[in-house]
Amino acid sequence: MRRYLPTDTFLSRPDQLATSSDADAGIRLVPSSLRIIFALYSPILVLMATPNARRRVYMSFQDGQGWQCHFLEADLQTPIPKRLHFASSANLVELVERGGGIIDQEARLMLEQGISMGRGGVFLNLTEEQYAKLRK
Repeated sequence: MRRYLPTDTFLSRPDQLATSSDADAGIRLVPSSLRIIFALYSPILVLMATPNARRRVYMSFQDGQGWQCHFLEADLQTPIPKRLHFASSANLVELVERGGGIIDQEARLMLEQGISMGRGGVFLNLTEEQYAKLRK
């Protein structure tokens, strides 16, 4: 198995060449400039810079004469004043689906478990338009 490590971890000077013992150990040197290029063109950064960026909001819900929903900012400390009430859990599931809260099967199962227990919480990934409506 080859290991790829930055050159500055092995070389004290950039013009110093790798020795044969480094090659014998199976270590391949990666120039520091390659790390910078990868950081600049990382797919994560491209996704973060998209114009339809989403806002992360935490929604907690509990069953008490219908489903009551409370919202917090992503820091889990700043409350959002809007509160929603739903008569059925199907409406709650629809809200989570529209809010981008169900990203995989595990998230769906956790939501269903929270509904069966009568309380729970989920992170939503809201569009700017959805977030603005929630803030009103």
